[in-house]
Amino acid sequence: MSGNGEPETEAVVMKSWLQGLFSHPAESVLQLILIAAILIVFNYIAYNNALRLDLTDDRRYTLSENSEEILNDLRDPVTLTAYFSDDLPPDFNRAARELRHLISYMARSSDTKITYRERNPSRSEEDAERAERAGIHPVTLDVRQQDRITQRQIYMGVTLEYGDEMEVMPFMQPEMPLEYELASALSRMVYPVRPVVGLVQGHGQPLQDEMSQFLNQLDYRYRIHTLDNLEEGIPESVDILAIIAPQQQLSEPEQETVYQFLAEGGRAFFALNRFETNPGDGTAKVVHTGLESLLAEYGVSVDSTLIRDRNSSMVRVPGQAGQFGYANQVEYPLIPVIREFADHPVTSGISSVVFQFLSPVSVVHQPDHIELHELAWTSEQTGLMKEDFNLDPMQEWSGTDFLESYLPVGVAARGVLAGNDSSPESALVVFGDGNFLINAQGGQEQELPADNVHLALNAIDWLADDTGLINLRTRITQSRPLQSVDSDRQTLIAYANVIFPILLITLFGGVRLLRYRSKRAKLQKRWSANE
Repeated sequence: MSGNGEPETEAVVMKSWLQGLFSHPAESVLQLILIAAILIVFNYIAYNNALRLDLTDDRRYTLSENSEEILNDLRDPVTLTAYFSDDLPPDFNRAARELRHLISYMARSSDTKITYRERNPSRSEEDAERAERAGIHPVTLDVRQQDRITQRQIYMGVTLEYGDEMEVMPFMQPEMPLEYELASALSRMVYPVRPVVGLVQGHGQPLQDEMSQFLNQLDYRYRIHTLDNLEEGIPESVDILAIIAPQQQLSEPEQETVYQFLAEGGRAFFALNRFETNPGDGTAKVVHTGLESLLAEYGVSVDSTLIRDRNSSMVRVPGQAGQFGYANQVEYPLIPVIREFADHPVTSGISSVVFQFLSPVSVVHQPDHIELHELAWTSEQTGLMKEDFNLDPMQEWSGTDFLESYLPVGVAARGVLAGNDSSPESALVVFGDGNFLINAQGGQEQELPADNVHLALNAIDWLADDTGLINLRTRITQSRPLQSVDSDRQTLIAYANVIFPILLITLFGGVRLLRYRSKRAKLQKRWSANE
């Protein structure tokens, strides 16, 4: 308070501070130099010891332990060259910015063994030739500008060079899990020996071209060896056996080959169709693969029933009205969308998988020396087709069709198959459908949901005891469907959204008013005392 009883203003305080500052210029200069030095040292420490607080649930902006392990095993420097066009569309520009940040953190973790450089093929013919030689080509995109859609060619590729090895990422999609892609590429160069997956063919399985989306990504980290005749045995180089959607029964010698492979510590991935379905005429015929007795040794059974589920996918059904054709979009419970998953490496990061004509995978008994885990379940409104297989998508479904709940559709098993403690440990993953990995039929290709492929890749990684990159694979790309609520709760939420902000503002205004009146009363009392 000043002598006349008026509060001292901020301007007066600032004026007195400035007068004191310039009354001793030598000390002031010394103080400014000291402050500047502290700021420089602080910035230097912060730059070389970057600290980030990652609050994302999947730790998206934190290097994984597996990535850091790969970086620590680098023997030679790595040169990462990004070929980016300028003036990228917003989503691609964001991906380029995230890549730069990721590389900077990787470089720090690798003791600066990673060198990053960026080239612009759109402006330099020399850089364009370098990109072409590396296998990076321009991609034409539709870009919206000023309410118009124009086509633009952009470069968005990356190369990694390590010694005599080079990995190429020809085109980076904005939704790609960048750390997974970079860590996988580094892993292939640092650890050149890749596990071998033996893909069984010759029993009515889908051709490799029909599973190209899955196999192309599998080939990224594994070598694929086609096995056309199991009677000749399984090569010793094969680490994991994959049997996907066989329609014909394996012969007894082939069944024995598979059994011996697992009894000797082998690993296997089974995605089995229990039925050969034909939605066109509405028929379903039971398929006997010859693997039933082998699965029984693990205490597992793929049941001879079809699952129908309220949580299902939409299908297009053609119709005819006079001379005009049309397509109906209807929900088809025989194509269930599975969203209930166990806390297990095989299902890590998986949010939803679309199966087709799925059968339950049941644990019928618990064998000694074998550990079993159910991996996924149907929704709480599900049902089973046991004998009357009506596959017509236009049929009417009633509540009595969905009286079951949470039926298991996948199982992971690990243990000693031969029942002898001295025998090596085997492992097996089983799903009651093989069609979920087919992305092409009859010459027509369609893109599978990302999690369909991720689920199978996770299973292969778990069987190979290589789960370090599983969590990275599903970063960014996973879908997060909204939780459905009933109509009463929707009404309550709607009213709360309207009323609560009004109440909050009213409460805030009331508190401010009370504080203002209290402060005013105190000032009046103080002024009265001074007078």
